[in-house]
Amino acid sequence: MSLLAAVVVVLFILLVATTESVTPAYAQDEDEVARCSLTEFDPKCSPSGWVAFILGEVIVALIIAVILFRLQHKTEMRVDAAITRIKKIVSDNEEIKRKQMIFANQALKNYFGVILMITGLMDRALANAKTYEDVPANIRDKQDDLIKAVNHASSALSLIVYTLNPLLADQMRRFFDMIDGIDPRLGVGKGFPEYASIKKEIAGFTEKLDAEVDGSDTVLK
Repeated sequence: MSLLAAVVVVLFILLVATTESVTPAYAQDEDEVARCSLTEFDPKCSPSGWVAFILGEVIVALIIAVILFRLQHKTEMRVDAAITRIKKIVSDNEEIKRKQMIFANQALKNYFGVILMITGLMDRALANAKTYEDVPANIRDKQDDLIKAVNHASSALSLIVYTLNPLLADQMRRFFDMIDGIDPRLGVGKGFPEYASIKKEIAGFTEKLDAEVDGSDTVLK
């Protein structure tokens, strides 16, 4: 039998008992029944009806109060447990996002370093060349490595794009597109096209990425 069913049965029995007690109490002689009253005490009658009635109501009220208290307490415990689980899930998710951001941040900075190194080598070689063929083959081949580094950096960016400032993410995308569209042949005798801008952009991105990671760590704390 469930708790609710048991409570209903107990309350029904108590209510019946108190209802019976409201009627004239039991007397030893039938002629004396009429003299039994709810407001007067008669030793010939069973305990006065009003006393039994009040006691019954008090007992019922106490039982209901205890049941409601227990139900409220259990409900509060369930709610508290649910809130604790939700907070843990949120905290775990935030920690996962933060670790993912730190990993992708470092990967981006590594690829920025590769991009800067390759463009630096090509800048010097192109500045000293009169034709593109004058550039050593191993330096010319670095163009393929540059494109690979840009593609890897773009992939790393996609892992944390939802955690970054949208403006910063958009600036990085445009930066990668700009490098991808550069033709190093145009830098013969001058240096790698947009090299000065590339160095400035990479320095700015590195600083902003570090600020983003520091900011996420502060929020979690």
